[in-house]
Amino acid sequence: METIWLSISAGSGPEECAHVTALTVKVLLEEIQSQPELGIKASIIESEPGREKGNIRSALLALEGRNLNAFTESWTGSIQWI
Repeated sequence: METIWLSISAGSGPEECAHVTALTVKVLLEEIQSQPELGIKASIIESEPGREKGNIRSALLALEGRNLNAFTESWTGSIQWI
């Protein structure tokens, strides 16, 4: 079984970026939960809250499973939330 640590961050962006960071973590976890056939277990190791309730400046997630590279590659890079 592999473990990958995935960091999601708003960087030095404004509070709107912290809102998107929280939404991104939520969507990523929902994707994993909605596809049990992936065999991935995810947990939030730590997170830094934003100034507004529910926002996250950064989060560190641990993903455990097999063949995680294909899944994590789809979540690697910059995210533009529209």
